Amino acid sequence: MSGERFYKLFGLSHDASEGEIKAAYKKLAKINHPDKSKSSKSVEKFQEIQEAYTYLLQQVKRKDNRLESEHGDENFSREKVDEDAWTAYRNRARKVYQERKKKQEQELENWYIRLKTGWNRKLFLGVVILSCLINSIFILDYFLPKKMEEDRVESYSKEKYNSLDNHPVSVIETKNNRTLWLNKFNNAHFDDNPFIKIEVTPILHHPLEVSVSRGFRIHHIPVHLNLYWGQLVVQAILLLPLLCLFYKKNDAFFIMGHYLTIFLVGGLILYFLITENRLIHIITLGNV
Repeated sequence: MSGERFYKLFGLSHDASEGEIKAAYKKLAKINHPDKSKSSKSVEKFQEIQEAYTYLLQQVKRKDNRLESEHGDENFSREKVDEDAWTAYRNRARKVYQERKKKQEQELENWYIRLKTGWNRKLFLGVVILSCLINSIFILDYFLPKKMEEDRVESYSKEKYNSLDNHPVSVIETKNNRTLWLNKFNNAHFDDNPFIKIEVTPILHHPLEVSVSRGFRIHHIPVHLNLYWGQLVVQAILLLPLLCLFYKKNDAFFIMGHYLTIFLVGGLILYFLITENRLIHIITLGNV
């Protein structure tokens, strides 16, 4: 940095006095000192200010020395003192910066250790095991032969709604406490025959299709908005814990994956198990 830029950094002219230089220095040092500034470049900025401060004071001293040269060197030069002060500040700033950096690295390392040991690790591994188990059950449930359950329509909605793929759907409530969204069917037909058969998956008993007799004809009505509509998305989420298990780097992705596994996937699994008797269906392999 040139002398001109030193004056610009302090916002001073070449005629600035020693007092003006010191006042500007105190103002800049107060803002940029590593003990107060949280900027990662605070040490470099403070060193730059120190260097400018030393240079500007030296310029003032040189002017004073030239004026006093006719009478000899009667005053003790303070250039050395200013240089020593600058060196001391620079060394202290470096020390503070290194200590702060070392402390942050140690805290981060301790955080990684806590995530890899104790209850954090046990909870994480528990979610991994459950996610793999449920994913396997999804696959089996999809390919095994389906079951038929008999039920009765207790009430239905006369309104039509649009499904996710813009198909018209309507909702019915059954005797066995099922709420089903049926595709393209006039629910008024249930007034004549409320008895229905529901095709369900063998383990989790998720409804896939409703069969209802009308005269000599049997209508097969697809069930919309069930779990299998979003099966691929759910299975992808359940694979996240397994991917995080094999991710070994200590970085932000490890931390994010760990907490997403415990809280997001873990919460999703908990909700999945406690709703619609799924836990009982899994334990009994669909026999209850």
